[in-house]
Amino acid sequence: MTVKRLHVTSRYCEVAISGNLVHLAGQLADDTSADVTGQTQQTLDNI
Repeated sequence: MTVKRLHVTSRYCEVAISGNLVHLAGQLADDTSADVTGQTQQTLDNI
């Protein structure tokens, strides 16, 4: 199975796709004053 990497830098890649599995890096909420539920929703909306 091959791994497809997107947004690659010298240190890491933001997205790695292998089969039906997707790994994401660097996804954060914009409003860090929100509670965990709010930050989770913001992060998922960003994806």
